[in-house]
Amino acid sequence: YDVFTKGVNPDAKVVDASCILEQLRYEKSENEFACMAIADTMASAAIRAMLAVIKPGMRETQVAAVADYVIKSLGGDGYGLETIVNSGHRCTTIIGPASNKIIREGEIVQIGCSPSFNNYKGVCRRAFVMGERNPMQKQYFEILNEGYQIAIDELARVCETGDSTHTIDPKPREFYATKEINGKNMKAYHYFSSAHGTGLTECLEIQLIHPYREIYYGNNIGIMVDMGVYHYPHEDICGGCVESAFHKRGKKVTCLTDVPIDVQDLVGKGL
Repeated sequence: YDVFTKGVNPDAKVVDASCILEQLRYEKSENEFACMAIADTMASAAIRAMLAVIKPGMRETQVAAVADYVIKSLGGDGYGLETIVNSGHRCTTIIGPASNKIIREGEIVQIGCSPSFNNYKGVCRRAFVMGERNPMQKQYFEILNEGYQIAIDELARVCETGDSTHTIDPKPREFYATKEINGKNMKAYHYFSSAHGTGLTECLEIQLIHPYREIYYGNNIGIMVDMGVYHYPHEDICGGCVESAFHKRGKKVTCLTDVPIDVQDLVGKGL
């Protein structure tokens, strides 16, 4: 303010143009889509690399370093969030960065990254078990993954019909309300199913879904869908998330993340 008044023109009137800038950022050009697509390719590659090399005894920071190397080696110029590697009880942190905790056999693990290319952000987040899943973990991932599929199916329907986005969050909640693990209803642990806007940030564009407000998507936008089921009172399944990137052009929505929803078969298999 001082620069544009005292420093340039004492009679200048400063006008808040945030709404104009927000709309310019929200509706994407083809060049912006191209930058985001490259960032999403980097994210998928980084997640696949972490899955390939992870093994019991590694520290979370060692695994995160693999993703960071892949992102920078492919031309990434930054991050939308610090690379996520959480294991065991640390999965309750939801989006916690990697720590020096050692990853142990049988623990639930969540990983995620958000590369930046020319300042536009990509994303990929997944969860799995370090080793074989026990019966409780098998139940958890079946429920988590089906809920995620319900959310992205509803996203596709909303984009095709032009309906309000407010149904995207309740649909998986209704599904989780029908599921229990050891007598505990899973709706209580469905932390979020956001379909949020993306672009120059990982999640701070203007568009968010809301379960009680009618909100309508723009024409050409970036979307990230993340499904989180957290804080179940047992360390084996205390938290996990699936997140992928999508582009909406007109009525069509396309997933830019090529990593499977369930990544268990990719764990520790090598590059």
